[in-house]
Amino acid sequence: MWDVGIHAVDLLCLFHGAPPVEVTATGGQASHPDELAGTDVLDTIAATLRFGDGSVATLLISDADFNAFVSKWLFEIYGRGESAVIYDHARAVAFSKPGGGKTVETLSPPPADRFPFLLDAIRNGGESYVPAATGIVATSVVESIIASVHTGRTQTVDPRA
Repeated sequence: MWDVGIHAVDLLCLFHGAPPVEVTATGGQASHPDELAGTDVLDTIAATLRFGDGSVATLLISDADFNAFVSKWLFEIYGRGESAVIYDHARAVAFSKPGGGKTVETLSPPPADRFPFLLDAIRNGGESYVPAATGIVATSVVESIIASVHTGRTQTVDPRA
């Protein structure tokens, strides 16, 4: 969860545009039980996140193997009759619209030199390239997912954590 999962959680929060309020999760050490120290390190998670606007997301994270087509990054987004599937380590997206319209695009976002943004934020105040609040929310969600796995109970997420 802390290696790749937190980035997926961060993207889910960005896609929804509303704060996460609740998570229910199950999981454990399914892929490397003999290699990981202790049961605190989770390598397989299935979680449902509920957001403040009533929308939901399903998050599946596993370190079990590799799929050459979708890689370890696959996002399916549905809403208002349209959908998008982001795959190939976020390098491609397929869009579909009502009536069967479909397009596929290759994504190649320009690299962002984030360090100057961070230095400017430290020196002059203000926000860095990615505001700290987004990292705090993603961290709170991951902590809630882990707590849900360990307790077997739904956890409330404090979006202001």
